[in-house]
Amino acid sequence: MAALGRCISRSADKSLHFFRALKQSTFEWDASAEEAFQQLKNHLASLPKLVSPLPGETLFVYLAVSKHAISAVLVAEHEKNQHPVYFVSHAFRGTESKYPPIEKMIFALVLATRKLKPYFQAHTNKVLTCQPIRKVIEGKNQSSRVTDWANQKLDFGIEFEPRRAIKAQALADFIAECTSRPEPIEEGSWNLFVDGSSSKVGCGAGLLILDPPANRTEYAVKFDFAASNNEAEYEALLLGIQLCKTAGARELNAHSDSQLIVGQVTGAFEVKENNMRMYLRKVKEDISGLSLLSITHIPRSENQQADALSRLASSAEDLSPRPIMWEVLKAPNMNRGVTTLDRNPTWMDKIITFIRDGVLPEDELEAERVRRQARWFAYHEG
Repeated sequence: MAALGRCISRSADKSLHFFRALKQSTFEWDASAEEAFQQLKNHLASLPKLVSPLPGETLFVYLAVSKHAISAVLVAEHEKNQHPVYFVSHAFRGTESKYPPIEKMIFALVLATRKLKPYFQAHTNKVLTCQPIRKVIEGKNQSSRVTDWANQKLDFGIEFEPRRAIKAQALADFIAECTSRPEPIEEGSWNLFVDGSSSKVGCGAGLLILDPPANRTEYAVKFDFAASNNEAEYEALLLGIQLCKTAGARELNAHSDSQLIVGQVTGAFEVKENNMRMYLRKVKEDISGLSLLSITHIPRSENQQADALSRLASSAEDLSPRPIMWEVLKAPNMNRGVTTLDRNPTWMDKIITFIRDGVLPEDELEAERVRRQARWFAYHEG
């Protein structure tokens, strides 16, 4: 099965029952393993025909996520017919199964680029998906894990397009069997508890999110910039609203122990400082996509969880004693004015040198990568 992995759609899912049987202390061939074995035999009797891509041909990537594994398939289109080139599959290990659904999709793409690196280096690749992968990768409030994955993707000319009609039975089976469908969002209000912390040691925010079924999500964010206490409170509120909206919230009950922030958002207090006006304007923009938002002032004694998370983020290193979501926010949501230009060498320098002077790096692979990327840019003096 390992040798035929490139030919078998979602091979990790098909192998899961056998791996579990082998890992048991006492080997037991149960009904689920027998059923999986029969399905595998039927599948092997009609393996899809794989093709080799033509030089310079555009390839397409389909991604899929199941409960126990992630999969990808590289596809070539010949005469308007789709033919698989390579199947990739990976069973979740450790905490990988706990990634959010959108991060699992991004992980599937990263896994495909790692295992099929020659194909991604030699061809233009288009990812066909209905998920907002590009938006999450390019977002500024992404986790450090997604940031690392995004940096790995920079080496390849990957584009994203909406998923089109499936024209091959092998691919239809792949999508039908493996693609996870969005779970319906349970109706009801979400509860958000936020707190910002500013001290001489550092600044941070703590968030506690309760979805309608009362599942808890703890989030600690360390600020990589200086902020006043009121600014930290606003940053915490903005991050909480953005996270809840991303998770599918439509009705949100926010709770904060900052009487000033709650009063300004509800209109009970006048906003005098310019930076507070900017934050308030940003809050109103972010809540525009919600059908209902209420924000309530609560005593600090009732906001101890968010308060503890904010203090942890503002004072601790990038390690936490509990399994909470952890992030470093590089820049505030509001522009503070002066921006310093970074004059250090960047990935664009080689492309500019090639377009302007026709000079390529000595390394052949690097030269081919620069030549491929240069097709997307034009250089103008001044």
